[in-house]
Amino acid sequence: MYAIFAYALLLLMVLFLEWLIWDHWVSGKLYICTDLGFPIFDMIPPFVHPGSDDAYLVPAWRVWLVWVSFMAAAFALPALIIRNISRREMD
Repeated sequence: MYAIFAYALLLLMVLFLEWLIWDHWVSGKLYICTDLGFPIFDMIPPFVHPGSDDAYLVPAWRVWLVWVSFMAAAFALPALIIRNISRREMD
């Protein structure tokens, strides 16, 4: 039960860190989203909204590839951390 709680907590922390990275290095550099809202929503697809001034600055597949990589890392990293901690406790 502790592992599930630890995973959820680490997942939130990693997602927050990824949001900071996304906001600084992806949003506004790979695409422009003109929505006025909380910046964390820039990381939630769709990145470019039809009927607005939003635009991709690179091919759309590149933005999606970066996003999928971020999400894969967000879910894998906490699991790897917990696995390494539990292995050390068993030794």
